[in-house]
Amino acid sequence: MPGAAALRDRGVLECIVKKHAADGSLYAGICATPTMALGSWGLMKSLKATCYSSFMEQLSSTATTVESRVQ
Repeated sequence: MPGAAALRDRGVLECIVKKHAADGSLYAGICATPTMALGSWGLMKSLKATCYSSFMEQLSSTATTVESRVQ
């Protein structure tokens, strides 16, 4: 997933989202982004999450996965 990998590799975006999370604000990702970006940045710990079905197994190492369209 080149789009999610590109987001993951943007240091500025990572800093912005981490600050947003630290401030207690909501953040979200779609498709593979919960796994590839948010999970790799450590932002999915202790959270329930879902993502594109091909990435669910990888997501399970960083979040509690749920089988739903939105979490």
